[in-house]
Amino acid sequence: MDERRSDYFRTIVFMCGDILGEIGDITELAGENRSMEALLDALGELGSFDIGHVLSLEAALGRYQARLSALFTRYPDVPFVDTLLRRMMSLRAMCADCVEMFR
Repeated sequence: MDERRSDYFRTIVFMCGDILGEIGDITELAGENRSMEALLDALGELGSFDIGHVLSLEAALGRYQARLSALFTRYPDVPFVDTLLRRMMSLRAMCADCVEMFR
């Protein structure tokens, strides 16, 4: 079970890094990008994870989601912002599932 939940969380971390690569040039997200990059780098160096790691990533994704929601309010006709917001919400849901696995 430990390996399965670590693999699941590692997948979430990988997907977050993938998104970060796509949004690195959005200046409105620069602060969140730096924080997320530091968190993902730290998580990438770990061999195993615990519930605290999952909660830290979920909190960072929550901050991203809030910023993306604000961007979506300003640019509702930009499909890229809508897609990013949906992906961020999906990753947060995956983190919530992962938290349950670690309990």
